[in-house]
Amino acid sequence: MKFNITILIILICVFSSFGQSKKPIKKSVNKTETYQAFKEKEFDLNAVSLPPNYKGNNFGSLLDEIINRSSSPQNEKDEFETQAQFNRRISKLQNAPFKSGLNKNSLYGFVLDDGGLSVKYYPVSEGFEIDVELHKRRNCEDSTELWWICKSLVVYYRFEEGNYIAENAFGAKTLVKKKLYLLSLLEISGSDSLKSNRPDRYFFALDAKLEIARTLKPQLAVVAIGRLPENPLVVDSVKVAPTRDSPIDSEIRYLDLRFNLHSLWLFNKRTGEIYEKLQPE
Repeated sequence: MKFNITILIILICVFSSFGQSKKPIKKSVNKTETYQAFKEKEFDLNAVSLPPNYKGNNFGSLLDEIINRSSSPQNEKDEFETQAQFNRRISKLQNAPFKSGLNKNSLYGFVLDDGGLSVKYYPVSEGFEIDVELHKRRNCEDSTELWWICKSLVVYYRFEEGNYIAENAFGAKTLVKKKLYLLSLLEISGSDSLKSNRPDRYFFALDAKLEIARTLKPQLAVVAIGRLPENPLVVDSVKVAPTRDSPIDSEIRYLDLRFNLHSLWLFNKRTGEIYEKLQPE
C-alpha cells in the first residue's frame, strides 16, 4: 500500500505536538512495580498495580516508526531482485523490532485520551460511571457492511477552530467557519472479545465516598491492552466543503493504528492503583 509522503509528513508534524458491579476504592498497598512511566516494555497482564504517573507505551513514537517504515523507499521492488527476494526483504523490514525493543507481536498498553472518556459522579449513590466512548468512524476496511461504524478508541484528540473569508466566482464574499479535528485512534480489528452492555461504549462503575470524589475524578484513566495486526497503519481524512447555506468548512484527519484489543483496565494515574478490568469472557 502506497502512501502520499507529503500528507504523512504534514500529519506527523501535527500529531507529534502531541455494566459491571461497582468496586469500592481500597487503600493502596505497596507492591512490587513491574513498570515505570513511559518505560517501553511489554505489558504484563499479571500486574497487580501500575507505577505512579503511568503513561503506558509511547503511542506517538511507535506511530512515527510505523509511518517511516510504510513510506520508506525500501518498500519498492528493485529492478535486480526476484519477487521471492523482495518478499523476504519486506517481511524482514516490517517485522523488525522497533527502537523500543518491542515488535508487532508484543503486548502493548496505550493510555486513552481523556477526550474519549466520560466520567460522571453521582452523589446520591456515591459512585462514578466511566464510559469509554467508541468513536463513530466509518470506512472500516475489515467491514462487509456499507454503513458499518468501526469500533475505535481515542488515543489522541485535538480540535482547532478559526474563520476565513471565501469569495465565489461572482465576487460575493462570505465568512466561513473552519473546524479541524485531529484524531489518533486504536481501530479494534477482528472480533471484539470484550462484551459491552452498551453498543457504543464500554462501561466501568466505581464506588467513591463524596469526600474524596472531587480529587479522585481527574486521576481516573483507562489503558487499552492488545497487539498490533499486520499492516496496522491507517491514514485518512474526511472533509465537508462549505456551502452558501452552510458556511462551515470541516475536516477530520485520522492517523490511526489497527489494534487487536485484549482488555481495558481502569486505574489511578497518580498512584497506579488498578480498580477494575474488562477482560475477555
